[in-house]
Amino acid sequence: MQINSVTSLRVINRYDAENITKELFDYAVNTVFSEPQLDNTYRELENDGAAVFAVEYLPGQFDQR
Repeated sequence: MQINSVTSLRVINRYDAENITKELFDYAVNTVFSEPQLDNTYRELENDGAAVFAVEYLPGQFDQR
């Protein structure tokens, strides 16, 4: 990024899942929303005072994951 003042960066992918069972959600966490060999998954994130910004897809756009 070539921003000298940035000393650390963390990218978090957040997904909203609605109208599905807990069992289906638990299954999807490791098969659709993440790659278990590479990704850490969290049900809630700590608020550690970090600066945060978010990007949201527009209607009709999607994440090909």
